[in-house]
Amino acid sequence: MLRFIIIFLFIFSSFFSIAQIQEIVGFEMPESIVMGRRYMYVSNVGKAPIPPAGTTDGYITKLDKNGKLLKQRFIDKLKAPKGMAVQGDYLLVADVDHLLGFDLATGKKTLDISLEGQTNFLNDIAVKNDSIIFLSSTDTGLVYQVNTKRKTTAALDIEKIKGPNGLVYDKARNILYVNGFGEGDKPNGQLGKISFIKNKAAYTVLHEDKGHMDGLALIGNTLLYTDWVKMEKAGVLKKYNIHNNTFNTIFMKEKLGGPADFLYDFSTKRIIIPLMLENKIIIIKL
Repeated sequence: MLRFIIIFLFIFSSFFSIAQIQEIVGFEMPESIVMGRRYMYVSNVGKAPIPPAGTTDGYITKLDKNGKLLKQRFIDKLKAPKGMAVQGDYLLVADVDHLLGFDLATGKKTLDISLEGQTNFLNDIAVKNDSIIFLSSTDTGLVYQVNTKRKTTAALDIEKIKGPNGLVYDKARNILYVNGFGEGDKPNGQLGKISFIKNKAAYTVLHEDKGHMDGLALIGNTLLYTDWVKMEKAGVLKKYNIHNNTFNTIFMKEKLGGPADFLYDFSTKRIIIPLMLENKIIIIKL
């Protein structure tokens, strides 16, 4: 059962002030959080990010916009769901080697695109428009472009990325920003971008900073992202200014245990972060 704990934490940076932290526990390796029109959805990996064949202990939890539990297993019997995105009236879910789609109102499965034999670690999803999404494959170093209407997939023709993880698409600039988790246990992932010029993709590393990069959001000219740092409670929030190429780690009183694919809620200015290693999420009220 989920339960709430309210704590206070000081966060200092050029665009953060004192914040109230709401802590919600009771998840099973929460990896991603997205917002629909009325509700929030949290992916629960279950027991293992790469589960044994036949495992179906992953699920999606449904919360209201304040974090109150509505249904623990809104969608269940998944392999190990990770990144999610909302495309129209549907919830898209990266589940190991399948891209799945579900009706947001009913939870009924509406889409199943298989990438079996190509990957075992589909990770994040970024929506380009009502038919095209991007999908990261952490274990293979690839990023896919997927047409959810035609049910077609194609790997972008770029150099392999070291553990592509978090994605965010900048529609105004036609740029896909990508976080690298690194190769295996090596903290050598980097923040980068994929530019599209005359339909040709090109990957560029944005900054020399390295780590286990995960969640990613674009807020104006700032990329906000998480870095696990180590496979323990050592994670941090970082920010990068895309205009002047400056990078900073945001000071927090406590380190984070596996900060994953977070949600930035523009309407309420909240950062909602799943902590995989702590089986909880935190909601930072700015």
